[in-house]
Amino acid sequence: MISLRDATADDAEQVARIYVDSWNAGFAGQFPARALSQREVARWRDDLADAPVRWRVAVDSGEAVGFAGTGPCRDPVDPALGELDTIAVSPACWRQGVGRALMDDALDALRAAPLGAAVLWTLADYARGDAFYRSTGWRPDGRSRDSGRQVSYRHPLTTSGTPAPPSVLATSVDAMNERVLANFLDSHGRLRTIPTKLSKLTVVLDHLAQEFEPGRTYPEAEVNEMLQRFHPDFAALRRYLVENGFLTREDSVYWRSGGTFEV
Repeated sequence: MISLRDATADDAEQVARIYVDSWNAGFAGQFPARALSQREVARWRDDLADAPVRWRVAVDSGEAVGFAGTGPCRDPVDPALGELDTIAVSPACWRQGVGRALMDDALDALRAAPLGAAVLWTLADYARGDAFYRSTGWRPDGRSRDSGRQVSYRHPLTTSGTPAPPSVLATSVDAMNERVLANFLDSHGRLRTIPTKLSKLTVVLDHLAQEFEPGRTYPEAEVNEMLQRFHPDFAALRRYLVENGFLTREDSVYWRSGGTFEV
């Protein structure tokens, strides 16, 4: 019988295995296979301890067979929205109600926040995921990122659409973002490493985007010089900023087109 409980950092190895196995089974022939490495386990150990994301695991006979995470929305950063961070089930347990149980639990947690709606990001043209999300009340909302490789779905959470006070949820989002930046920036403000998880990368990219003045254009050489102050691989940072909509590029000229704007 399937039961759900809160996840802890001690679940990292099982969660990483579920994530890798579900990725390899779901995207076989479309993407390179992933390996269950110590680095992957360490990444999940950090993520499972990353409040305010609420991680839950589905357990069958003492073994974790699925997991899901929910929290404040990070893309777009909107205090009225929640986010389904990740949901994954061991392939051996597909179509046995594990995913549905995790999804119902995740939506209940988001409603209890309370929030007016939630979003999730998934790979485009992922038929299995699309069918599952639609069956649990999610619908594509027309947004995309990473040059169209990822698409967004939205789920209404209340009939009234009345979320929690924005100040409460905004504080939660701010605290989460500050924690991400504290983990990735050293005392001099340089990146220790570039995040591999998109939700954390988005926080870092938003931080970098603040260096660019809205309405001003920058030649590529100046962009490189600015980004090199944060990390030696300035080319990767520049590419990520463009792919995720923080900068726009045309004929080697860049300008800011996204991120948090102070008003």
